[in-house]
Amino acid sequence: MAEAEELDLGEEGKGSKKKLIIIIVLALVLLGGGGGAAWFFLMGDEPPPEGEAAAQAKAEEEEEPVDESAPPIYHQFKPVFIAELPPGGKKKMLQIELQVLTHQPKVDAFLTTNDPMLRHHLLNLLSEQDGEALTSSKGREKLREVIVQRIGKLMKENGQRGEIDNVYFTQFVLQ
Repeated sequence: MAEAEELDLGEEGKGSKKKLIIIIVLALVLLGGGGGAAWFFLMGDEPPPEGEAAAQAKAEEEEEPVDESAPPIYHQFKPVFIAELPPGGKKKMLQIELQVLTHQPKVDAFLTTNDPMLRHHLLNLLSEQDGEALTSSKGREKLREVIVQRIGKLMKENGQRGEIDNVYFTQFVLQ
């Protein structure tokens, strides 16, 4: 009788070991599948590796060529600029209306969005001008070039790619 009980236990022990192994294997498969699914969903939006990120940044830095055949876009600064000139000269006030020419819509959007900042810097620039030098066409041309450079510098400082083609004085009063 004791031997019969041992045999019965032995058979149950073998069956329970098989069940235990099957349960462990199934648990490992489920855990592995769940971990793999979690990794796929959570890590799927990972940024590109350094090599790809550097290549992508370099591609973004390359400027688009200016399409001269694109229609011109004129951005007008409103209201007109009125600046008090430095003391000491005969000319005391400068009133200028400016229009900026570009062929790139993104540059025009930048000019519109950043109008207050650009006006601030341009008013400071105009207030520093020598009124006597502005009476000649050479002086006005030099001022135009300085304005083009200043706007270009401000665009670069604010991360704007592209360029302005020219600046036009549509009104120029010096008193």
